[in-house]
Amino acid sequence: MPYLFKRGESFKRASTALNQHYRKVERGEGENLYLVCGEDDFLVRQVTKRLMRALLKQQTDDTMPFTVLEGEGATDTAVADALRSIGFGALFGNVHLVVIRDPAFLQHPPFSGNASNGKCEEVSQFESAVLQVLARGLPHQVVALFSICAPLPDSHPLLQLIVEHGVVIFLNRVRVRELPTFIRLTAKRLGVRIHQVAIDELLERVGDNLWQLNAELEKLANYVGERKEIELDDVRTLVPSLTGDVFQLIDFIAQGDVAHARMLLHALLQRREPLPRILYMLARQYRLLLQARWLLEQRVISSQLLRRRTHEIPDYLHERITDDVRMRLPENARLNLLTQNPYAIRIAVEQAQALPIATIIEALSIIRDADVALKTTGARDEELADWLVIQLCQLTRNSTKSIPKIHT
Repeated sequence: MPYLFKRGESFKRASTALNQHYRKVERGEGENLYLVCGEDDFLVRQVTKRLMRALLKQQTDDTMPFTVLEGEGATDTAVADALRSIGFGALFGNVHLVVIRDPAFLQHPPFSGNASNGKCEEVSQFESAVLQVLARGLPHQVVALFSICAPLPDSHPLLQLIVEHGVVIFLNRVRVRELPTFIRLTAKRLGVRIHQVAIDELLERVGDNLWQLNAELEKLANYVGERKEIELDDVRTLVPSLTGDVFQLIDFIAQGDVAHARMLLHALLQRREPLPRILYMLARQYRLLLQARWLLEQRVISSQLLRRRTHEIPDYLHERITDDVRMRLPENARLNLLTQNPYAIRIAVEQAQALPIATIIEALSIIRDADVALKTTGARDEELADWLVIQLCQLTRNSTKSIPKIHT
């Protein structure tokens, strides 16, 4: 069983294979040599922890010895010595678990070949004490678990030996369209259910960072308690998001709703969001709106994008965006519409339909004036916030009287 599942496997199928293997390990039917590696450090860490729990659970008592070597402490010699040692617990039939996390020896020959190009130099396994131990086979009572937050190439000498003698668990980055599945499975692991609208809101507020998604889901699971269901209002109550609030602020501005826009902006200031950061986020969103409006007017995209499922948006854009169009958009990934997550792209296109290009450009000028005033006049943040809201809402009211029609 060299690979537990093939590289490029979907997140859902990989999760199923992992859960089946965890149960197998808990029954004492696992392997004695594992490599967990991949493209996402969150997944590598989570699978490593879960596999450790499964290995520990197979013991008949709480005396299982284990050793953890990490980073600079995981030298070639130190790891090899740990792998050769069976420990006192072996006398009672327990295995000695050795966990090696991101070992320093990977930075040195024979492991440090041209891995960045997907290649490693041909080397003799006898140049490394670790490779010698693995090639001869681990002692019967030793289980080794290598955990590496990097996608090792097929030619890597450590991976090649573990493919031959153990099991490799290679974890791909979760694709955008798989994020809802990740959220549902994480919620299930936490003992709760999450509604689809709550999933959409969570992704809009957090994005695709698995560490943060997991942290927010843990917080939400504790919050709902015995109710066991995470609803839309729970996410809105518990998961702060300046990005999401900026989306809402622009919605109010697009409607010319001074009262609600002012209320939201003051709420952001009261929760100590710095006004310079709010202005930056507003300017960034208007720049994304400018790109979305231009793409709509050039008929590169259409409002049909909004009828696509969110996870289908990247494929839709890939089919329609030419290299010439890409060259006209900002090089900075934070300011480029096409590099945003699909939820942010959807919102930008929705909002851009209601705002002509001239209005968006003028809004950017107003935000710039507010930023200059903030740095030069000594005006209070609340006063500048009120001025900004009034100016932007008035601009929108004047411009929406005759909005150019966008094709569908």
